Amino acid sequence: QLDIRGGSCLSALVLVLCVLCYFVANIYQNKFSATLENRIFPMNCFQMLWMAMAIAAFAVFELLTDGFQFSTTTITYGMVAGVITLLGSLCLLGALSKGPLSLTILIFSMYVVVPPVLAMIFLGEKATICQLIGIVLIIIVIILSNYNKDESGKKYSRVWWLLCIGSVIFTGLSNYLVKVHQTKLPGLEQREY
Repeated sequence: QLDIRGGSCLSALVLVLCVLCYFVANIYQNKFSATLENRIFPMNCFQMLWMAMAIAAFAVFELLTDGFQFSTTTITYGMVAGVITLLGSLCLLGALSKGPLSLTILIFSMYVVVPPVLAMIFLGEKATICQLIGIVLIIIVIILSNYNKDESGKKYSRVWWLLCIGSVIFTGLSNYLVKVHQTKLPGLEQREY
């Protein structure tokens, strides 16, 4: 086994690689979705394929370091977060197929508001100035983007709005569960989760 866990340089490299891969995957996902003519099944296969590749890469990395260590808590939270993430992804794909890409992604980006709000309510955390400024800025951007009508003046469907809201809530809830997991197991099983 290689002892590469403690290297901050390696951690930074892995983070950069993850961000780069996610960026490239989103570009290809958008190109692929443009060819589907409102069919969702191939997009689900695309997502499953790139997630399987990510799991394989992660498994190789773990096996080269100290291996996997799963507790019941990690398995339980991981399974719940997986289902919630899947629901968020399905809502996002549905919203992308029924509305404008740019506005859908803009609304979807509001998922970052959900974890801190839930942490304040359920974990007793205090909001930071940066979090409050971020929440206010996101709300202002949504209001200024004239979200009620598209370029031709047509209102968006309720289904599209529900799918957008579902993608925000489910994705935000999934990210909140990361915080809950680390509240239960501080500093433990982060990579396994």
